[in-house]
Amino acid sequence: MKSSLLKLIAINVGVTLGLLFGLNLLAHIVLLTGEQAMRLFNLDGGPDEVNEDRELAALPNYEGRSDEIFQHFRETFDIEMKYDPYLGWSREEFEGETITIDENGDRSHDALPNANTESPRVYIFGGSTVWGTGVVDNETLPAFYQGFAELQTINKGETAFISRQSFLSFSHLLAAGEEIDGVIFYEGVNDVQYGCRAELEVNEHARTQVFADRVEGGERDASPTRKFRSYWATLFFGAIGDLSAEVIDIINDNRESSAIAEDALICDTDPERAQQVAEALVANWELAHNLAEARGVEFMAVLQPVAYLGEPRIDHIHSVLTAEQGDQYRAVYPRIQALLAEHDYDWVEDYVPLLAADEEYYYIDFCHLSGNGNQKIAQRLYRDSRRRWSFL
Repeated sequence: MKSSLLKLIAINVGVTLGLLFGLNLLAHIVLLTGEQAMRLFNLDGGPDEVNEDRELAALPNYEGRSDEIFQHFRETFDIEMKYDPYLGWSREEFEGETITIDENGDRSHDALPNANTESPRVYIFGGSTVWGTGVVDNETLPAFYQGFAELQTINKGETAFISRQSFLSFSHLLAAGEEIDGVIFYEGVNDVQYGCRAELEVNEHARTQVFADRVEGGERDASPTRKFRSYWATLFFGAIGDLSAEVIDIINDNRESSAIAEDALICDTDPERAQQVAEALVANWELAHNLAEARGVEFMAVLQPVAYLGEPRIDHIHSVLTAEQGDQYRAVYPRIQALLAEHDYDWVEDYVPLLAADEEYYYIDFCHLSGNGNQKIAQRLYRDSRRRWSFL
C-alpha cells in the first residue's frame, strides 16, 4: 500500500514537473521570437498600432508622403532598445529606409557635401523631438541645423529623456574625451511630462519604476541554496516569469497615454510640484552651462514649444490633445519662463511663441513636429547660436 502511494506521488510529481518544463520551454520560444510572437497575441504592434501609424501618416503635414511616413513609424517600432549604465537606455544599431542608428546608438543623417571633418562639432541634446519621431533621417532638428551651420552636428536626442539625462550624457561624453565645441539643450516637454507624474519624483526618468522592479527582484545572494533555486527556476519557472513581466510591461506601456487622462498628472493641482519641476529643469541647465563653460564649450539652452501653448495651428490634431495634459504645461511653463526672466541668462532662448500665428501644419501630436517644423526651429537655432558662439 505504502509502495503504491509513493509511486502515485512520484508519477504526479513527474507529470507536474513535465508540464512546468513544457510551459517554460514554450515561454522561452515566445521570448525568442520576440516581436513577431507579441504581434500574434496583439500585445504590441497589432492592428491598433498599425492603424494609429496610418492615421499619423495621413496628416496634412505629410501630404503626398503618406507611404514613406508610414514606413518611418513602422521602423520606429522595429528598433530594439538596450540598457545603458549611465543614462538608462539607448537604441541598438539599425539601418532602415527612413531611420539610421549608428554604433553609438545615435540617429544619423547624411554628411554635408565635402564636409570638413575637422570643423567644429555641435551636439544637440533632448528627447524624441530632437531624435526625430515623425521624420526621416535628414529632416531631424540636428540634420537641418547641420545644413544651416555647415558644421558637424551630432544628434544626442533619445525618446523620453529629461534634462537630467541630457546633462549626464553631456558630462559622460566630456569624461570620455569627446571633442565638443558647441552644445544645445532643446527641452522642456519631457521634464513636464514625467516630472508631473504622480508616481514619479522630480528628476526621475520615465522607466524608473520598471528598473526598480527588475533590480529589487534580481538575484543578489550567491549562496549554494540560492544557486540551486536559480537553476530550478531556469528549468521550470524562469521563462514563464520573464514572459509575464514582458507582457505586463507592454500592457503598461500601451496604457501610458490613457493613464495621463486618469489624473496621473498633478502639476495643475499641486503648485509646489509645478514649481519643483520648473526649478529642476533650470537647475539642470545651469549645471550643464557651468560644465560647458569650465571646459571651453559653447552652450545654449532652449525651452521648446508645445502644442498647448503659443497658439499654433492644431485643428488637425485636436483628437490627440487632452485637457489634463495641457493643464500641466499651462501650470509649469510659465514658472520656467518666470525663472528664466528672473535670472536673465544670456545663454537661454524661449521658443514657445515661435510656431504661433502660422498657417502651416507643424505638429503631429502635442510636441513632435514634421520636417517643416524642425526646419523652422533649426533655422532659428542657427541664427541664435551664430550671434553667440565664436566659431560661427
